[in-house]
Amino acid sequence: MSRHDEHEDVRRALHDAVDDVEPRPGIHTIRARTAQPHRDRRPWLLGAFGAAVATAAVVAGVAVLGNDPSPRADRDPAATTSPDTSPTPSTGTAGTGEPAPSPSDGGSDGSSDEVVAAPVYLAGDTPQGVRLYREFRPVAADDRLRAAANLAVRGDPVDPDYRTLWPAGAELSTVSFDGVGSSGLISVTLASPSLRERPAGMSEAQAGLAVQQVVYTLQGVVGARAPVQFRLDGNPVDQVLGVPTSEPITNAPQPEVLAQVNVTEPEQGAEASGRLLVSGVADSFEATVPLQVRRGGVVVLQGFATAQGWGGRLYPWTTTLDISGLPPGDYTLVASTDDPSGGEGGGPQVDTKDFTIPG
Repeated sequence: MSRHDEHEDVRRALHDAVDDVEPRPGIHTIRARTAQPHRDRRPWLLGAFGAAVATAAVVAGVAVLGNDPSPRADRDPAATTSPDTSPTPSTGTAGTGEPAPSPSDGGSDGSSDEVVAAPVYLAGDTPQGVRLYREFRPVAADDRLRAAANLAVRGDPVDPDYRTLWPAGAELSTVSFDGVGSSGLISVTLASPSLRERPAGMSEAQAGLAVQQVVYTLQGVVGARAPVQFRLDGNPVDQVLGVPTSEPITNAPQPEVLAQVNVTEPEQGAEASGRLLVSGVADSFEATVPLQVRRGGVVVLQGFATAQGWGGRLYPWTTTLDISGLPPGDYTLVASTDDPSGGEGGGPQVDTKDFTIPG
């Protein structure tokens, strides 16, 4: 099978895990047919994530991750910057997904090369303080919960603007989910009792946000707003990083913890030419998401996307930018929230992704 066919297979299997009021259970299996999945991670991600938001199933304002019988949703024509309302990236064409595996059994068929795309939440700086950004990462299907949670805890992001708030060496030993949707329970076991205490130099707000890294990551993987119970030695632990956790922890409201703009595509370090598919999620004034392409700090292209809503949570957006007139080289995409206040309150929030136009 060619690399193009691999991209097509991945693209059909992926839907964007848009943070919404109540995502449905499950995450689509992605079969990455490569002998070296870690070294070749970025190529298959480029093919998959290009259609992530564009193929998200959004019905009555609810975005779907997982078992939706009709996952394809028409894009908002107002979300494009050109008359072409069906942009097609160079890596393939968006399509529908296959049935999702049950999150309770790990979704593995025993094959060692089966991976899934997991939304991993990491910290980043905004004018309003530290917030959580999401990036998709490939993880083993039969260990998706623990693998995704530990990616959040350990850090090592693809985007260098992101980081973890957990102390160095932190690890979660087991993660499980009983598989009954938002009424279920995600159980997380700490690998060390030292994680009960808040480290020196970590603020109370940072500790709370660190716990939310795990909560949002695991809810994204299972596709349900299920609460998270932290455990130690088989029993609920009274605190994690100094945060009370005797009772299961729910997700904090999105405006309090999530960055208000987050780019899904292009992925950090992507290659692109012709028409650049750009997608993500945002909560921006009047649903407007300003976009810039910069080279060496100089703005060489501007545009905007229109999100599917605004106010109180993040909404998906997608558009294409015509980069055919730009010379080969390294560029940075900048997506931001619209700021009608003119900078009051710190100014707009942004997310950036570096990409290259090959020679």
